[in-house]
Amino acid sequence: MVLAHPRLGVPDRMVIDLDPLDGSEESFDSCRDAAWNVREVLSELGLAAYVMTTGSRGLHVHSPLRPEVDDMEVRKLAKAVADRVAARAPDEWTTRVRKAARHGRMFVDYLRNGTGQLAVVPYSVRPKPGAPVAAPVTWEELDQLGTSRDFTIEMEREECPFAGIRRHARSPRRALAQLDRGEGGMVPGPRTGQRG
Repeated sequence: MVLAHPRLGVPDRMVIDLDPLDGSEESFDSCRDAAWNVREVLSELGLAAYVMTTGSRGLHVHSPLRPEVDDMEVRKLAKAVADRVAARAPDEWTTRVRKAARHGRMFVDYLRNGTGQLAVVPYSVRPKPGAPVAAPVTWEELDQLGTSRDFTIEMEREECPFAGIRRHARSPRRALAQLDRGEGGMVPGPRTGQRG
């Protein structure tokens, strides 16, 4: 997303990267469940959530933000979201950065937020067999996906699920204040399975 007057170091989006251990269906199921949990945690903090495939193994959950705080404050917010998600299923998900410390758990990656950090952009073609695409999807479509590589350069859409994302930008300052006050929802058990 490009601001009319971009301010470097003051992000207008936060990304949580869900990167499963492998390309198996079971790993992607856990990744999908984590995405739904990210959405719930963001909602508890008053933030919007949009999801996209990476075209590789995982998913990215994007949260549009008002450009109010610097990139390190957004990273702090992303870390808090990731920690809350990982706490919902600590046997499956972790925020431990070192691979050796993950013990076979999926990394809920908050590190895409910060100075000089990168994340794959929507509709990027990935260098994989079949030319999969990093594709924004609706939350309804998410439960129908078999893998993150389901969309290829052959995809056609009437409308992008990220259309209008900027209209849903919310205050990271308010979300951080909620966290500082110990608000923003409890850490319940994981939500798993199909969503209705």
